Amino acid sequence: MGQQQKPAISVAVLVYNEKGNMEPTVQNILDAVEGRFSDYEILIIDCVRRDGTDDGTRESAEKLARENPKIKSVPNPYVSVGYKYWKGVDLAKFEYYAFFPGDNEITKESIKEIIHSVEKADMVLAYTVNKEVRSFRRNFFSKTYIFLMNLMFGLEVSYFNGPSVIKTSILKSLPPRAKKNEGFFDFHAEIVVRMIKCRKASYIEIPMHLQPRTIGKSTALTMKHFKHVIKRIGKLFLEIMILRKRN
Repeated sequence: MGQQQKPAISVAVLVYNEKGNMEPTVQNILDAVEGRFSDYEILIIDCVRRDGTDDGTRESAEKLARENPKIKSVPNPYVSVGYKYWKGVDLAKFEYYAFFPGDNEITKESIKEIIHSVEKADMVLAYTVNKEVRSFRRNFFSKTYIFLMNLMFGLEVSYFNGPSVIKTSILKSLPPRAKKNEGFFDFHAEIVVRMIKCRKASYIEIPMHLQPRTIGKSTALTMKHFKHVIKRIGKLFLEIMILRKRN
């Protein structure tokens, strides 16, 4: 019998003002995909500030793309993280689609474990195990959010908003309304809910270790994000759990 063909993967690195963090993140991904896949691409999807400036992230992304033909720089004006995710899905040409933030918070070992779990399920989800590296406020919000999402949709998911690896074909088949969710906290949660409840996708969960940020700081947990989450998840609950739309 011949040796089983290795899969191919598209990896999106979502960045915003992460010059000092992006390059080590990309290097960790390169180390993880080396030898594991028949082919791969890394899509660095960035954006500049509202005034059109950045901290040099775009220049670094373009430099990496010049040095490695499997790396692509995808520049954008100021856009949300959800937009960047779906932009990557549109561009992805391989069997699996993974995404990681470009903030270098996820350890090299965890990136490798997440990526190497492809083919074990339709969807690989990651959850944080060393939560002490994050603030009490963020951990409280996250724990409450996970509890409410599981309660509302009848799930038992450990974390809705971490990095993931998902079959590209299933992502592309989700309805256009799902792809319009460009929120910070809820775009990926909506994907997880739709994958499980509507597509009956299988999934596994992988423990993920974080390391403290040494450059820059997170811009999460703004009131604008919070209001968007309530509105969008409310609509999703109405659609899937009340109206029972499962397309």
